Amino acid sequence: MLNITFTKSDEELVSRYLADGHKESFELLCNRYTVPMYRFAMSFVKNKDEAEDIVQKTFIKMWKHIHTFDVSKKFSVWLYTIARRTALDELKKRKTFSFSSMSYEEDLPFDETLADPSAFTEKMLESTREVNAFEQVLATLSPEKSEIVFLKLYEDMTFEEISLLVDRPMNTVKSIYRRALEVVKKELEEKYHINAPKDRILS
Repeated sequence: MLNITFTKSDEELVSRYLADGHKESFELLCNRYTVPMYRFAMSFVKNKDEAEDIVQKTFIKMWKHIHTFDVSKKFSVWLYTIARRTALDELKKRKTFSFSSMSYEEDLPFDETLADPSAFTEKMLESTREVNAFEQVLATLSPEKSEIVFLKLYEDMTFEEISLLVDRPMNTVKSIYRRALEVVKKELEEKYHINAPKDRILS
C-alpha cells in the first residue's frame, strides 16, 4: 500500500514536520531535492565534490531554519534561495572568481527582454545524446545564465519566481534566459549538429 506521505506536497510535508517532528516527512523532502540541488549547485561550481558539499550545507541550513518557513509560500523557492546563497558563498572563496561577471544587464531595452520565439525547452531534447549534449553546453555557461536556465527548464519555475529568487527585475531575468538559450542553441548546432525544432517554442 502506498504511503500517503509520498503523495503530499512539499508544503504539507513541512507542516507535518513542524507540527509533530515527523521524521519521514523531513527525509522525504531531502530525497525529493537531493538530485535537483546537486544539479543546481553544479550550475555554479562545475565541480562534483564542491557541488556535493553545497548540497550537504544546504540541507543542514534547511534543517536549522525550517521553522522560519512560511507554509503559505512555495517551499522550492525558499530552498533554492538557501542553495543559491550557499553556492555564492563558495564562489566567494575562489580567488579567481569575480562578481563583476554576475552582471545582469539591468539597462537592457524592453524589447530585448522578450522570450526568443525560436528558443526551445527541455521537451525538444528527445534522445539521450541530445540531453547529454544540452547539459554539457549548459555547464559551460556563466553562473548567472546557467542558474536561470536550470530553474526555468528543470524546475519549471515562472519568471516571476526566478526574479524573486535571484533578486533581479523579471524583464532582466527573461533577457538573460533568452540570451543563454541563444548561446546553447548555437553550441548545439555547431558543436553537436543538433538543430532546435522550429515548431517548439518557449511559452
